[in-house]
Amino acid sequence: MNVHTPCGSHLIRQIGLISLILITPATAQELTHATLAPGGTITNDATLGDIGGEAHEQSGTTVRPGFAGQLWDVATLDISPQPATIGEESTLQLTTLLTGDDTTTQPSPADIVWSSDSFSLSVSPTGLLTSGPVPTDQNATITAQSSSLSATAGVLIYDLTPYNFGPFAGDSLDDAWQQFFFSSDPALAAPTLDPDGDGQNNAFEFLVGTGPQDSASWM
Repeated sequence: MNVHTPCGSHLIRQIGLISLILITPATAQELTHATLAPGGTITNDATLGDIGGEAHEQSGTTVRPGFAGQLWDVATLDISPQPATIGEESTLQLTTLLTGDDTTTQPSPADIVWSSDSFSLSVSPTGLLTSGPVPTDQNATITAQSSSLSATAGVLIYDLTPYNFGPFAGDSLDDAWQQFFFSSDPALAAPTLDPDGDGQNNAFEFLVGTGPQDSASWM
């Protein structure tokens, strides 16, 4: 019986071919395109190629804040609480957040500049809202500014203590009434005075609803 044994050179060629097949990569992957859509979604268009052909695969990946290497676009600067309420002569801590285009939030930067349109409200650089006395319940607006972003919030200030406002404090006559008629000349607002000379003092004119600076308003 004859047994065929390959010669040495032929065996070496076979081993070399097997080794070449084993070390050749079966596939190659390449990321060819990625786009960021509104809402924080990245679409990947990846090309997968191997010997004799290629395939395309698209998938969506939602970007999450706080993870390295992921994109996050800020949409708005927001104030909390919104709206705010505060009693006169008290404080309230305000905070700000950045909201992304995917509705998630992150802490705002430290360069917030605060302002108020009310004489009785002030806001510290850290967002501490402080209210002074008011003659009556008041509505105000506060603004937070950071670079090109800004936010506003409404504030309702409650008049908790009567007869405590500015030059009209402590005389037992309604502060809002005195502020309305005597803001330009508070010295004439005392309850016992009669600035219009009609024989009725301010306290009486407040009770009956007549004008303390109009003598003709008394009948």
